[in-house]
Amino acid sequence: MSQSMTPSGETDKPQLPSAAAASANEHPCPECGEQVRSGMVRCFNCGAFLRKEIADKYAQMQSKPPQITLSEVPAGEAVSLDDDGGFELKIIEARAAGEAAESEAGDAAAPAGEVAEADSPASSPKREAQEDTGVSHSVATGGDVLLQVALSEQAEERRRRKERGVSLRGGARTPGGFVIYCPYGCRIEVKDQHRGMTGTCPKCRAPFVVPVDPPDYGYRERAAEEAAAVESASPTGRWAPWYTDQKLHLVVPEKLKLKAGSLQKDFVPVDLGISPDGLLLVNLAAKKTGGFWTAGAGTDKKKPEEIRAAVHQHLKEEKPAAEVPAQEFRIYTADEAAQLAVAQPAPNPMQSMFAGVAVFGEKQIAVQLPLTEGQPPQFLSFALLQFRQFAEAVRSALNVDLSPQGVPMEDAYDEYRCHYLDVPIKALKELEWYQSDPAFGVTLAGWKCAACGLTISEEARKKENFGGKGGKAIAKAKCPKCSNKFGEQPLYTLPSQLTAPTLGEGETAAS
Repeated sequence: MSQSMTPSGETDKPQLPSAAAASANEHPCPECGEQVRSGMVRCFNCGAFLRKEIADKYAQMQSKPPQITLSEVPAGEAVSLDDDGGFELKIIEARAAGEAAESEAGDAAAPAGEVAEADSPASSPKREAQEDTGVSHSVATGGDVLLQVALSEQAEERRRRKERGVSLRGGARTPGGFVIYCPYGCRIEVKDQHRGMTGTCPKCRAPFVVPVDPPDYGYRERAAEEAAAVESASPTGRWAPWYTDQKLHLVVPEKLKLKAGSLQKDFVPVDLGISPDGLLLVNLAAKKTGGFWTAGAGTDKKKPEEIRAAVHQHLKEEKPAAEVPAQEFRIYTADEAAQLAVAQPAPNPMQSMFAGVAVFGEKQIAVQLPLTEGQPPQFLSFALLQFRQFAEAVRSALNVDLSPQGVPMEDAYDEYRCHYLDVPIKALKELEWYQSDPAFGVTLAGWKCAACGLTISEEARKKENFGGKGGKAIAKAKCPKCSNKFGEQPLYTLPSQLTAPTLGEGETAAS
């Protein structure tokens, strides 16, 4: 079998008979040149007509659209509303809500004869009169219908609010809620408990933040008014609080004895005032500070109470503090007051001039005043309650923090339960600080067993006569729980923390 050769020397592949027959029935498209089978009207590639006469016919049809033929309906076939085909039609007219209710009630009670009379031709003149106006009944009474609907809705809303008993704000539909808007303007109802939280809009899924309570911009004005009221009520004006008979210690290092309590009784009584301007110390006694302070004016009055009254009147009249009528005085500015420091108990005994020795007395707090050139160190000593008040006043007025280590600045308790009365017993922690300050007035709250830790309140001990009269024999008494010697471990508390048993608790314990 011979094979034909192409001009380039390649040999053509032989074609199948079916392929040769298909290629014989195809001819190129006059527009795009794509091979299209014979007999097709349009090219599948470009949509062009393959025969010219068909293309001309199509163009002619597009240029002349078909005409619309209108036909007239014969007069005998016209439809009339009167031609009801033997059916009875009921025409319902729009009426107001009040009229509808009255008509329904009247129709329910009216007999069949009255209904027939209502449909009789006697009512036709009224109907014709309405038709002569040229306005339908529904249009004429439409405003009345809307008014009645609005009034009924308002009455229903008032009734519902009265039943709920609450007034809703901001368009909210639930009590305690208010309406906010998401970034795209969707209304969202939230509650007060959601303030400060984030959420997602249920409509557009946009994130939103529930606003917190609006800030109180008037607190500064109120604080200033309160301070002015306190200042006007204070006997010393702006120098408030004012402390009387405070202990001022002048410590000469050459004469110092490192012994506990060596400086406890060596002091000068002074009055102390605190203000945002600083500290004011006034000496009212005849005992001088050794010439280290400034001599006051008008010291002809000898009694301390009279001098104190004159100082109070001078400061209340807002006269200069440098002219107080006292024996001696000393003013520390706010910048100097920032140097106040706790000297006892010392934060680091190795760096203290007292080497950790309680020279001002056991459980006493000493504050060193700012140093002045040419003068010995000066200290103010306080008991626990006085120091708490002084530290709070300095912190509030001068923003100076005096929080020493090892000093209880707040009351702390160990809580127990009474074995007999089942009432709480609050025992003070760090009791030594409170016992050394008579201002607290600590009182006996109960007793604790040295062996098992059982606790009995003092009230229950008296009722049960446990430990004898006054509890003198409680150390040798037999513990009701472990049967060992109870021991002597008293529990003390503040008078405000004493819990008296109720009648029900006493009856339960006794039973």
